[in-house]
Amino acid sequence: MSSSLISKIQQGAVRRVHFLGDSITQGCGFVSQQQAYPYQLMLQINRLAGKLDVHSYNHAVGGATSTDGMDRVNWSEREDHLPDLAFIMFGLNDVNQGVSIDDYAANLRGMIDHLREVRAAVVLLGPTPFVGREDDLAGYNQRAHEVARQAEIPFIECLNPFYESGNLRADMLWSDDLHLTALGQQLLAQTVWDGLQQVDC
Repeated sequence: MSSSLISKIQQGAVRRVHFLGDSITQGCGFVSQQQAYPYQLMLQINRLAGKLDVHSYNHAVGGATSTDGMDRVNWSEREDHLPDLAFIMFGLNDVNQGVSIDDYAANLRGMIDHLREVRAAVVLLGPTPFVGREDDLAGYNQRAHEVARQAEIPFIECLNPFYESGNLRADMLWSDDLHLTALGQQLLAQTVWDGLQQVDC
């Protein structure tokens, strides 16, 4: 019988959380560290954990593709900082830099396999909006969902919440039509937190 991630956090089974991704996860100067979704998500996780401190490690790098993520997944393999829970989010730079959708899927699966080898629970997050590349991004988002299903890990849809009646919500992105504003990061954090309420892992 599987137990939910929420229960594991409450029971103290999650002490270290790792984040792998690109500038959306890193913040990368577009928002402060406190405004980026990993920080906001960790506030919720630590509230749930009560007196037990849950530590986070943000391994995200601006401009990273899933290929870079695969090359850097060993950053999560330090014996003194092994993750109990890891979040993976890539896709925007894969679309922008021409990483094929098949390579993208293979890289995601490789990261998942590496993290599960160190006994981490893994949650795969779909990408956030990329104005002007919506059709391409939809395909990568769907493939990420398929990878998660095949790997039997949770997938949290992070693209659709940014749209309302088919239109991108106001004030979610900077003028580059890619990076999230503080408001966009807040929505992302809430989306991931809401998704965690629904998953078993």
